[in-house]
Amino acid sequence: MTNPLVNQETAQIVIERPAIDVKGYAIRQIGQVEQLKQDLKLKREMLRDTLENDADYSEAQAKVKEAQRDLKVAKAMARARNKQILELEIDIKELNAEKKETQLGLFATLDVYQTNTHNNVIDMPDGTELELKKHYKLKRR
Repeated sequence: MTNPLVNQETAQIVIERPAIDVKGYAIRQIGQVEQLKQDLKLKREMLRDTLENDADYSEAQAKVKEAQRDLKVAKAMARARNKQILELEIDIKELNAEKKETQLGLFATLDVYQTNTHNNVIDMPDGTELELKKHYKLKRR
């Protein structure tokens, strides 16, 4: 199901309206998103409850939990036998932190690039083009 409020024509209308109208429009859309989140939560709970009442599903779920416990024990034993595993896990954690920090710097740089050039595409040295897309997320304070 597509949202009739989200299309190129609607976006153009919103851009042309005064800021107060855009704020009201955004508030309505936020309300719609919140309602959809509540609906999804309810449906997921209903699905989870229905599945938990199914005997075959419950049996399979118990087997999965047992296998996960066995895997956790095997992983701990492998760590105890081989110190390289722990070192690799630490290296991976450090590289992930470095990657996240580098990405944050990149995003700031790309934001400046986009603002200064009014261009949503960046040409790479190998000839490929990368499209810049912003992702917005609303968080309650």
